[in-house]
Amino acid sequence: MSSSSHAAPMRLALYSTAARERPPRTKQGLGDILVDNDPYNKEYHLAVCAPSGRVLYDLPARCEPRGAIAVPINGDGYVALIRQWRPVPAVTAGESSYPLDAAAMSRRGFWSWELPRGFPNEGENGADAARRETLEETNLHPVYVKPLGWLNFNTSVMLSDQPLYLVKVVESKCGTSEYVEDGENIQEVRWFDMDSLRAFVLEGRIRCSVTLAGLAHVFASNGAQKRQTEEFEATVERLHGLHPVFEELVLFLETIFAKCWEMGVCWDALGIERIDHFIRCFINHEAKTQ
Repeated sequence: MSSSSHAAPMRLALYSTAARERPPRTKQGLGDILVDNDPYNKEYHLAVCAPSGRVLYDLPARCEPRGAIAVPINGDGYVALIRQWRPVPAVTAGESSYPLDAAAMSRRGFWSWELPRGFPNEGENGADAARRETLEETNLHPVYVKPLGWLNFNTSVMLSDQPLYLVKVVESKCGTSEYVEDGENIQEVRWFDMDSLRAFVLEGRIRCSVTLAGLAHVFASNGAQKRQTEEFEATVERLHGLHPVFEELVLFLETIFAKCWEMGVCWDALGIERIDHFIRCFINHEAKTQ
């Protein structure tokens, strides 16, 4: 879908210039608070001190309310990413944006492949925010949400971590979505299988650190599920034909494992060890009674 059908992309400007054009929403010059952009974020002027209390250096640091980062995934294991406009200067290997100047800001920005994320609404918890952000930014409909962990996009200057959630959605894989969210400058929603995601990462086509960190969770989880599948299949193979009493157990285990896979819940390796122990005890008992 062409970007020409949408509003002009956002751009950067020096605050002093922008303030003359339009009254600023943020408050500045508040002592220890450099910028007060409540309820979205606050920029604090902090001091990093040695154990003795001696100031080593000062640090502008940001604090944000706890929102959510979502990993939309469907029943086929495909992950949805959004292509979103970011007004930060697009920089190549030979360029720099430091210090920020008119030349850097003239590069306008770039289209970035990212996971959906956002701030919470009033009274909203992280899981609810993940559901809402997924629906708003991708038009995909969540079935359930599972917490994956916590992310911090820059531990040097970011004072708050953000929760990461796996969001299972109803829709099946469908290539590229026609859905576009103009208010968020989102141009495209696209499904990726694991191989395509790895290729995008290796080719440097995903620059967002939050998205890269979120995908690291996905890759790690995918590898763990593969190992668990192999362990489960080996256990089931031992049960098949061993004794008639195990046939119903096999059907039960296959149903449970399929449900775990569908929900993104890790199969308990300890459970497999217990089943193997039970099988060995049963075989020994049968051998003694024959």
